Amino acid sequence: YFDHSHLTNKGQVMLGEYYEKAMLKIESGNTWSPLMPATIEAVGNKIIISFLGAVGNLVFDETLVKPIENKGFAYVDDNGNTITDVRVNENNQVEVDVTGVSTGAVISYAYHNGAGGAANQSAGLGDRGNLRDSDTTLSKYSSAKIYNWCVIFREEL
Repeated sequence: YFDHSHLTNKGQVMLGEYYEKAMLKIESGNTWSPLMPATIEAVGNKIIISFLGAVGNLVFDETLVKPIENKGFAYVDDNGNTITDVRVNENNQVEVDVTGVSTGAVISYAYHNGAGGAANQSAGLGDRGNLRDSDTTLSKYSSAKIYNWCVIFREEL
């Protein structure tokens, strides 16, 4: 970002490359989906999230996006239960361990979890999460990989 809300010229180029990536997939007769939850289910003290749009393995990247508590996931419920662990399991799903699941439960990702203010946004400390896939598509501009990053979400269980 140039400031707290405006992309730099390089950021605009990268955004355009993400649009191109999606459009080329659709134009070739395939479907495209962002990296987003397909299903979210509570199983005991775990919340298991399966994703659409993943290319390859899911990864928590704390190099390209600054680390944040629980990799960007948050959990609230009527009993004050909390997250104890977040990981990618052997089925390429995200598992969120919580102290308990109760009524009024909400799981969210990159949703109002960062530090506010323009300086924090510019420093990469705003709302964020660390979940991406392993897509190997390369930028035509910089040769960096154009990973699919998980979209922001907030869902009631």
